[in-house]
Amino acid sequence: MVLNYIEESNVGLVRDHNEDYVKVFRLDTGLLCIVCDGLGGNNAGEVASETAAYAMYDYFKFYKNIPPVQRIIDSLEFANREILELSKRHRAYNGMATTGVMLYLEAGTAYYGHIGDSRLYYFYDDELLQLTKDHSLVQRMVDQGLIKMDDAEKHPYKNVITQALGDTEEIKPDVASFLLPQNGNWKFLICTDGVSNLMEAEEMAELMVRRNLDRIADSIGQTVEERGAHDNYSFIIISNE
Repeated sequence: MVLNYIEESNVGLVRDHNEDYVKVFRLDTGLLCIVCDGLGGNNAGEVASETAAYAMYDYFKFYKNIPPVQRIIDSLEFANREILELSKRHRAYNGMATTGVMLYLEAGTAYYGHIGDSRLYYFYDDELLQLTKDHSLVQRMVDQGLIKMDDAEKHPYKNVITQALGDTEEIKPDVASFLLPQNGNWKFLICTDGVSNLMEAEEMAELMVRRNLDRIADSIGQTVEERGAHDNYSFIIISNE
């Protein structure tokens, strides 16, 4: 399976530093993609996001005999412990936390898991599907029937998340897997809320039709910056074309 990808991480137009961290790792067995968004307002968000990304990668790579879905759960839990331990050892890092999304592609199967509100989308047959559900207060309100999904994207509490790596000792990652189609082309988009807060799913789908990943990435960046880019914005796009 031939895979192409592009990764971008940008400070945006308002923030003075970047608390996002994204990385694609080519393993002997497949492709591992990680996106983390250090929580704004918390101490050392950029330390939390980078620490989480490499903790997930180190664990996932080392314990290769564990089935991928369980390995993703374990990797996220390991990253959570690493951040908590680092917070205890260094006062400047106290309270740091981050979101985390993992996507692993191996032998025609996609495995993924996440904590927080960074998102994973899947594009196939001209349709864009959001695979992850935000761990957020607004999503919980939607699930409880208190507000409609259409209202959630503009809700004033949209950025209040209910789970993060480094926030508490116990986390509950959402994980899943599915077989990739043997015929046709597909793409994955993993992004922080600096992208998803400023772009509708329909707009993303229109861009995903393109074959050239550089052009897609440029268009995402241009759109986000035209709309203010008030947050860091980062993403990875993976394609089998």
